[in-house]
Amino acid sequence: MITALLVDDELPARQRLRELLADHADVVVLAEAREVHTAVSIVNEQRPDVVFLDIQLPDDEGFGVVDLLGGASRPAIVVISAHADYAVRAFEIGAVDYLLKPFARARLAVALQRVRDYLGNGATDPAARAAPASRIPVMSDGKVRFVDVSRIEVVRADRNYVRIHAGTRPLLVRSTLREIEQRLPRNVFCRVSRSAIVRLDRVVEVETLPHGELALRLAGGEQVISSRAYSASLRVFLGIESSVLLPTDD
Repeated sequence: MITALLVDDELPARQRLRELLADHADVVVLAEAREVHTAVSIVNEQRPDVVFLDIQLPDDEGFGVVDLLGGASRPAIVVISAHADYAVRAFEIGAVDYLLKPFARARLAVALQRVRDYLGNGATDPAARAAPASRIPVMSDGKVRFVDVSRIEVVRADRNYVRIHAGTRPLLVRSTLREIEQRLPRNVFCRVSRSAIVRLDRVVEVETLPHGELALRLAGGEQVISSRAYSASLRVFLGIESSVLLPTDD
């Protein structure tokens, strides 16, 4: 069973969420709270598996719950808001999902499946299994944009920005490569140098360079050079025996 805490200062919103959660037999609502400090007390005492967390609360931002909890044993967090402005911060603090009010039953089912995956409870909801590819929110040109992870081919560092290649035109994002790396699924994306991350299943050709670097050609035509420090682990991820690739002539 998945135990839940609902945190929202509006009673109708909590009632509506409770009704929607009643459709899922493996979810039990332990308690409700309308402010940050009450929510923190409930989490510490009752240890729910997931907190559905509204952002705008009377005594603080909902993020205050996460700040006061801290630690690795905190519950899964599903952020709920009527505004998209908080999406980037929500994922930076490790939220499992971000629900924009008003959300439909099917969208809640997707969020719950992500909670199950986070908790290691496996897939049980057909609607969630049929969900579209995951997206990550990024800040670009003063707006929150949602990037389809399945379309990302390469991410490159560019001074105080990163360029996400996920289509015909790269998206310039105010972030660090490390921050983006932490939000991409492991074993799907791989860091290949201090300045680049690639999607492994988009690599169509690999060539060993004279000093041990790897030249990667991606399906979209991009070429990325993997530094020597990352080449050994990249060979493992790609399933390439080191003896298969011989250096090219100078």
